[in-house]
Amino acid sequence: MALIANRGGSFELAPQGTHVARCYRILDLGTQFSEFYQKSSHRILIGFELPTELMADGRPFTINKRYRLSFHENSTLRRDLEAWRGRVFEGDEALAFDVSKILGVPCLLNIIHSQRNDRTNADITSIMALPKGMVCPPIINPPLFLDLGDFNQAVFSQLSESLQETIRRSPEYQSLPGATPVAPRPASRQPAPLVPAMPMPTRRGEVARLPSQAPAAMAPSPPDFDDDLPWPED
Repeated sequence: MALIANRGGSFELAPQGTHVARCYRILDLGTQFSEFYQKSSHRILIGFELPTELMADGRPFTINKRYRLSFHENSTLRRDLEAWRGRVFEGDEALAFDVSKILGVPCLLNIIHSQRNDRTNADITSIMALPKGMVCPPIINPPLFLDLGDFNQAVFSQLSESLQETIRRSPEYQSLPGATPVAPRPASRQPAPLVPAMPMPTRRGEVARLPSQAPAAMAPSPPDFDDDLPWPED
């Protein structure tokens, strides 16, 4: 178990190795600008809990991975989902796939620790289907699903301040009725303009779909510590 000092405090880093895990939250982050890659793309966050690996307070470790919301044949999201399912998408199967279907689904995660910007991070390097006969304990954290095309304030209010701030800066959130204006980014970091938020369409080899309704969730989710990391090119 690693206890890492970070941002004026400390938190327990998810342990390295291969772990039984379960998806407990899927968050629509909207269109985000990556300063590292100098471009904008629609992003989602998928969060996992490790029910057999507990922190000092008895809660399961959690870990997140961010994806570009795309089912292009070379996208990281599609690659990971195919490995998770244990088979590739065939024909038009990917065109109608609801990302929410993976909420609550178990898997195996391979996690490594890496050094970036003078801090230690836990990174998901691969996602796999559970081997036959292996059992994952029941979900512990309340499941959370946020779709900016069908916004749920009760879910949004359970997110960390850092994640809320990230989502507020997206044009999809800013197009919502009653959205609080957010200070614009510097000119060099302005994302490309987008149309108002709506349920995500699907196009061949291009955009994955989020469903129109979100499962209810009532308890706060653990804080997030990877919000300012550059996203991998995918």
